[in-house]
Amino acid sequence: MYYFTFCKDEIHKISFDGQKIILHNHTEEEAENEYVLSKLINAEPEAECFKIYKALKEKNMEKIPPFLRDLMKNKKKGEESV
Repeated sequence: MYYFTFCKDEIHKISFDGQKIILHNHTEEEAENEYVLSKLINAEPEAECFKIYKALKEKNMEKIPPFLRDLMKNKKKGEESV
């Protein structure tokens, strides 16, 4: 299953493989660069995908959208759907 979000005025797809989040419309390098920049300037990323990436990186599950949290929880248990 996928989670869809608006990111920079486009619909982007996010999934979870049981171990890590997959940002289908961004490279790992882009996500990591945005994360480091947000830490350097002490601000939240502007793009929704990168906000989710940052929340996961910092293990701040309250900032993860509920549907994506459920998807992650179920995927870790080995279930295919919510």
